[in-house]
Amino acid sequence: MTPRSSATTRPTAGQEVALARIVYAIEEPGGVAVLCGPAGTGVSTVLQMVWRRCAHDRGGLIAGSVTEARQLIECRRTASGVLLVDDAHLAADGELERIVTMALVQPRFDGVVLAGQGRLLSLLHRAPPLDARVRIRAVLRALTEAETGDLVRGRHPGLDCLPAALRTLHEIAAGIPAAVVRLADLAAVLGADDPTRPLDGHDIEAIHRRLVASAA
Repeated sequence: MTPRSSATTRPTAGQEVALARIVYAIEEPGGVAVLCGPAGTGVSTVLQMVWRRCAHDRGGLIAGSVTEARQLIECRRTASGVLLVDDAHLAADGELERIVTMALVQPRFDGVVLAGQGRLLSLLHRAPPLDARVRIRAVLRALTEAETGDLVRGRHPGLDCLPAALRTLHEIAAGIPAAVVRLADLAAVLGADDPTRPLDGHDIEAIHRRLVASAA
């Protein structure tokens, strides 16, 4: 399976750190790494970055679900490549341990990355033998206000925002990168209508109200 598509944007500093930690964990055969974070923080984005690295160097394969991961394992005949499992937090109790055992003990892969939201850490806690096999845990968190500003400026260099606008955008998005990007993209459209006037906090609040209304 090919990785999910995503909007073109520079990875955040936290995503870059997570990538480096995951790649380090799977350098040696038999490595198990965990990538975890709330929805919108870029878990799937980082997994795609790992996939691109592994596809070039190690023959990585990405599974969009636990079911797809099991199917990949069952059709694998040689021990090579890294298995990347997205949405691993949706697995049933004990299912991740079975998948890792099938992938590495048989063996059919020489590394596994489990990626998902917070429940993934709870699943590991309830499976001590699997938890003990994990070499690295990379956790993505919400952005700080300064990081939100960096993300907005990096994505839209020509966007003129007053500090109050960036602060409001950060507060509304709660530092979640996906929400920051969505608001910033709409702010760029609004800013293009009158490039001589910098956006302020009221503009960002108006954009947010428009988003809420369209989602209702």
